[in-house]
Amino acid sequence: MSGFSLPLTTIFFPPLCLSFMITHNKTIIYIYVTVHLIPHSHISHGWIHTVDDAEETVNEILNQMTSQLDLDPSRRFIWAEVWYLRRWFERQPGRIQDKVKRLVREGKLELVTGSLVEPDEALSSSYGFMDQMEQGRAWILSTFQLTPRVAWLIDSFGHSDATPDMYVKYGYSALVINRIHHRLKQRFKQGQHLEFIWQGLKPWSSEAIKSLPEKNALAPEGIFTHVLSTHYSAPDGFDFEKAGVRDVTAPRGRASRLVFLFFFFFLTFDWRVCCEKH
Repeated sequence: MSGFSLPLTTIFFPPLCLSFMITHNKTIIYIYVTVHLIPHSHISHGWIHTVDDAEETVNEILNQMTSQLDLDPSRRFIWAEVWYLRRWFERQPGRIQDKVKRLVREGKLELVTGSLVEPDEALSSSYGFMDQMEQGRAWILSTFQLTPRVAWLIDSFGHSDATPDMYVKYGYSALVINRIHHRLKQRFKQGQHLEFIWQGLKPWSSEAIKSLPEKNALAPEGIFTHVLSTHYSAPDGFDFEKAGVRDVTAPRGRASRLVFLFFFFFLTFDWRVCCEKH
């Protein structure tokens, strides 16, 4: 299961605001970039382990999250799947439940997607998708009095043309996805198209479809969509599950190294593409 056993004390950072200057065609251009680091745990509910076998590990993530978020006012965490969260939450004493509710109210713990599990989009039926979506969202609403507005779909293996319509139907304002074909992702990177308004197929009635010139007419609605640039793993040297990665004994030094990695990326990026587009 991806994202397990993260030492949370080392991964909570506020957004990094970077700025630098380049020269293009004798013109000085100032580049301002905000880097958002999103601490999260992605939980698979049926990959290598059964649901019950993995529960102990997931519970440890939730326990650590609850204790660590209060140690620094800048710390944030997001959680996407309701199945384990609900089982863990309902077994906690009242003081822990109250603490989790407070963290949610303060925005330190953000609940995204809100379905029981991250849905498969290849073989699941529309009934199965909606049933588990409505169960998870109903529990969040009754427990925390809120409704998630961002869908975090970073491990669904491909997406159907019904995806944007389904999430628009449920009132979501944004999607974060990841697993698209590597050639398409590379093309999006080169053209700076990793963010776009995604329009799906409008759910026309059979009578309306017959009146349309084309059956694949796009719905007028759309949803803001962001594609992860380099998978959902930690940056190189910060994946603490990988063999050979050192434990963090000097968090500030490790954080400085992460900032350096971002600077190195920006300095080696071909900004002419950006400049010529604008």
